[in-house]
Amino acid sequence: MLRRPPLGPVAPGIHMSREHAVLNVLHAAYPQAPRAFLLCTDPEVMGAPFFVMERRRGTVIRET
Repeated sequence: MLRRPPLGPVAPGIHMSREHAVLNVLHAAYPQAPRAFLLCTDPEVMGAPFFVMERRRGTVIRET
């Protein structure tokens, strides 16, 4: 699964490299979390930084 910032204006502080690192640490402690495989920070490749992660099916927990 490809993960990239949303299209349009992005809030300051959105860092794909930080999210990639958090997923790697989280997967080590909680194996049900998806693994992050590849991080690309070069915006010339796809127009924005992105990473490739494992797709996991599960339950999305929401407020309602």
